[in-house]
Amino acid sequence: MNLQAFTAHNLQILRRPTAVGPYTSIYIATSSNAAERSPAPIHLKNAIADVEERFIDRGHSASEARAYLSPLRRALAEEELWRSHPPGLAFFLSSGELSAFRMNRPPAYSVWFGDHFRMLPIFAELTEAPAYYLLAVSANEVTLYHGDDDDLRPIAVDGLPRGLADTMSLNPATPLIQIMNTAHGATFHGQGAQVDHRKIDLHRYFRAIDEAIRPSFNGGDKPLLFAGVEYLFPIYRQVNSYANLLPIRICGNPERMSTEELRLRAVEVLAAVRRKQPERDLARFDDSVGGHKTCSKLPAIIHDARNGVVDTLFVAAGEELWGRYDEASGTIAYTQAEDPLACDLYDLAAHHTWTHGGRVHVVAPDDVPQQATIAALLRYAPAEVLVR
Repeated sequence: MNLQAFTAHNLQILRRPTAVGPYTSIYIATSSNAAERSPAPIHLKNAIADVEERFIDRGHSASEARAYLSPLRRALAEEELWRSHPPGLAFFLSSGELSAFRMNRPPAYSVWFGDHFRMLPIFAELTEAPAYYLLAVSANEVTLYHGDDDDLRPIAVDGLPRGLADTMSLNPATPLIQIMNTAHGATFHGQGAQVDHRKIDLHRYFRAIDEAIRPSFNGGDKPLLFAGVEYLFPIYRQVNSYANLLPIRICGNPERMSTEELRLRAVEVLAAVRRKQPERDLARFDDSVGGHKTCSKLPAIIHDARNGVVDTLFVAAGEELWGRYDEASGTIAYTQAEDPLACDLYDLAAHHTWTHGGRVHVVAPDDVPQQATIAALLRYAPAEVLVR
């Protein structure tokens, strides 16, 4: 069985409604020491027995339960899976479909069987491996890539210029003028009209690139990272129309870098950006306190998340709170995890936040705003704010 890394793209696939429920989510820690016998196979065997009992309790027959769980039993028998030794494993099963992921941290053992996958334990993993775009530009080559922490792949783009010569108004043999960055932007050095033409050429070049790559983003918001020599980036920023172009770049001529070198440098740059994102969102939360755009009451947060109002959700790492949420009344009946109709309410809030395009940060308990275990920054103040 192929173990995948958690990425935002993989999470989106798991969220698609094409899979048929019920849904099983299993998190188990493994031994990272090859000399030790991993407890993971025993945990998975116990989880299968647990899910089988719950499946039958829902009114299914024993033969239906065996058929539903057969992909997990095949995984249990794969010795190669247990020799991989990642810190943790996560399994997601719907009818006939099983996905297995390696985790960067050992998770607490948990089994969830319900109406959607339980995803909260992996949101901390997602902050380490989001999908992104990388635009590598030089005077002679342009390539758009799609990547994550594990892979970087070129994207075929119709109409993408092959290089600056494709859009030049002057003779391509004319030397490129010198361009220097100043506090006021790019400064062009050369001879009169030649400077003006070269400036026009570079803007035309980047406008053609921007127009060609725009359909590849499909209206999404994955970060776009620019790779190129220093003077090109401020010029590209002037014509770029993609909302999530990162303000930092990979420096250097990408023609002299292999795809693997570009990937490694992208991982380094994006890691720095991701480490700062929770800080930026916490600052936004603090700035919004008092303006009815923040909330730390769980029933209201779930209601707002279901309606696409939550912009950013903060959840304390390691927290669970089980209960039944009544969608009609918006009320919660708190229960134990063993309740077959209960769900982790923090996971439910994260589920709806992510589904509607919000961000979810799993942070240290002391970093959750307002000394709470869950808090939300809203896109706008809800109409019923006075009754909260």
